[in-house]
Amino acid sequence: MITVQQLTKTFPSPHGAVHAVDDISLEVEQGEVFGILGPSGAGKSTLLRCLNLLERPTSGRVLLDGEDLTALGPKALRDRRRDMGMVFQQFNLLHARSVADNVGFPLEIAGVPRRERDARVAELLDLVGLTERAKAHPGQLSGGQRQRVGIARALAARPKVLLCDEATSALDTETTTQILDLLAEVNRRLGVTIALITHELEVIRRICHSAALLDAGRITESGKVVDLVIDPRSSLGEAILPTDGPDDYPLTAILAFDADRVSGALISQITRDLDLDVSLIGGGLERLAGHEVGRLRVGISHPGDPASAPDKARIEDYLRGRDIPALVHALGDAPLTVAATKEDAA
Repeated sequence: MITVQQLTKTFPSPHGAVHAVDDISLEVEQGEVFGILGPSGAGKSTLLRCLNLLERPTSGRVLLDGEDLTALGPKALRDRRRDMGMVFQQFNLLHARSVADNVGFPLEIAGVPRRERDARVAELLDLVGLTERAKAHPGQLSGGQRQRVGIARALAARPKVLLCDEATSALDTETTTQILDLLAEVNRRLGVTIALITHELEVIRRICHSAALLDAGRITESGKVVDLVIDPRSSLGEAILPTDGPDDYPLTAILAFDADRVSGALISQITRDLDLDVSLIGGGLERLAGHEVGRLRVGISHPGDPASAPDKARIEDYLRGRDIPALVHALGDAPLTVAATKEDAA
């Protein structure tokens, strides 16, 4: 649905050009929720605004459903932007207008007849659970309710894509969960593709099918959330499902797997098959993007001789034979830092 090719956005500064977005390429598939994770100043908002050309890229291309937006003239671009709704961090509602009038505002600007407009507004208020607040004004609503209005307004023109700019960062934890669940419901029911930016790992865990890690204007890692988590070498996978724990066993391993394919009794199977003691140090199982996945940090030693290191190559061959991605680390090797800390990753 969205293809970004070698996108760069440069801003002038007294100290030279600043590359807010630096040679980024990515693809967002139709019907998925794609999360872009990164710290403040990483270039997330600039990248999102480049997707609908609210910021015109310095170079590179943005394709929406195969059409190059950067090649369109002003009128054609305005028409195409109707396929891309936007949800803002600070809601950006018209405080002098009612909830219903805020939701219907894009349709009013587009010249949609009143009766058709009212029907669409009623449909959307029902979707976001605000039918009874249709005549209220934004100042009478909670933050979560205001964001629901923002989501309904963004959906008014039946867009193919929803762009969300830190849509939950101004909300408390409980309200954030409700808004994320609403976005997931919009994605499921309407088939709308969602691209969102966030600095919160919980957003990625809860609703994203794919994710990218952005740092200093560049994507350092990206992929399907499930694929990232079941890659023991993935920094973003480690941040999403951390395996915190000590590496003071003779051998330590990070095991990553799709739990729908690998038995939950994995540790006991390794213990039995290799006649070794295998202890769980950290990690666990979690359901992400519709898949049960596991990411475990385990300590491995000989029964009755915990200081003696087992044969590392034998363990690696065994895990490889069972198609279980793993990183095996011997005591005295360089520290097993598959990923940076959660704070570094996010």
